Order: sequence, then structure tokens, then C-alpha cells
Amino acid sequence: MIGGGRTKFQPILVSDLVQIIIGCINKKLKDGQIIEAGGPDTLSFKEILIFLLDELQLKRYFINLPFNLASKLAFFLERMPIKLITRDQVEMLKTDNTVNKKNYYKNFLKYECNSFFYSRKKTTQTL
Repeated sequence: MIGGGRTKFQPILVSDLVQIIIGCINKKLKDGQIIEAGGPDTLSFKEILIFLLDELQLKRYFINLPFNLASKLAFFLERMPIKLITRDQVEMLKTDNTVNKKNYYKNFLKYECNSFFYSRKKTTQTL
């Protein structure tokens, strides 16, 4: 678990992203206007992985890996025929990947994204 899995993300469902893009196309925005899209949930990398493992019904153990050690490991792994992880990916995990409130799509459009956990609720209801 690189950096302890503390990096924050705002995952968004593809169907929600499509609706936001359609909304932007249909709305007059200023030239060069930046719109940032993200889901309503802010989750850590670890929380996302735990959710995915739970959904796939897999049991895995996490090993915490400090960023500096992960970068050194990636130096060798990125030279393999199949790149498991690169130093650039490790570097990206050092920074949270969340929307800037100033450019958040909700400031420009009236649309509510579904929760990251929407698919779990939907499949549970159909059982």
C-alpha cells in the first residue's frame, strides 16, 4: 500500500461523467473554462481497494510501502516487459486527486452524481 493508501480520490461513475459532458456541451461556457468532475465521495486509495476486493470477494493483505521505497522498487519494475508500476505513478500517488471547489462542475451545472457505492446498493436490491 504505497504511502499507506492515504491518497484521496473522488471516483465518478462513467454515466455521470457523460451527463456532465453533455451538460457542458449544451451550456454556454466561457472560452477556456475549466470544469472539474468528481463524484460526491472522497475516498482514500485504501478505501477504494478494500471496496473492490470486497466486491470481488477476494481476501488480500496490504503491506505499507513508504513513497521513497516504492519509487526505488518502481525503478526496477518499470524496466520489466510488463510494467507493474512506474516512478511516475508513485509520484502521482503523493498528491490527492480531488476536484478544485472553484472549478467544480456543480458551480456550472445542475446535476447530482451518484455515490461511488451506487453499484453496490443497486446489486444488493436486485438479489
